[in-house]
Amino acid sequence: MFFNEWNFRARTYPHFDHVINRASEARSLIEKFQQTGKHSFLPFIEEPIELRRFSKFLEKMQMIDEGEGEDVHNCIVNKPRPIKYASHQDSQIFSYYRFIVHSRYEILLAEKELSDFPIAYRKIPVRDGSKKGKCNIHFAKEAFDEIVSRGNCVAITFDIEKFFESLGRVDIWR
Repeated sequence: MFFNEWNFRARTYPHFDHVINRASEARSLIEKFQQTGKHSFLPFIEEPIELRRFSKFLEKMQMIDEGEGEDVHNCIVNKPRPIKYASHQDSQIFSYYRFIVHSRYEILLAEKELSDFPIAYRKIPVRDGSKKGKCNIHFAKEAFDEIVSRGNCVAITFDIEKFFESLGRVDIWR
């Protein structure tokens, strides 16, 4: 089992079930699920949060600067994000299996010599031996450095609207 390497973390947000504060309780729950294949998963609780859409905010600020927009206090453009929380028991099971899948994914990337390419949802050390992971600023600098080193080239960026929301509607078993 991967229990020796998996890092237990208590989740203390409100939900229908009790908070699991001990790693031993989480391990017991996961072992029971592995042995029986049964667990009554609870529904997610959704709590929408609103995040400022920076590009829209800049557009509004530019319009105000040019005398075309409204008052600065009315220019905040927020984008609602549906955040969903699993129950405390479910989140421990999900966390453990995410760890297993992630570990195998990292091994596969290394075997295929692809470790430098996918950057999303991975902790990539700032430098060898470091426990600190790179952030978007590190990756952006690397991209700009690569563009500068290549000289005359084309760089393309895009954002797929509602990408993650659409994944639930994709039939991946075909």
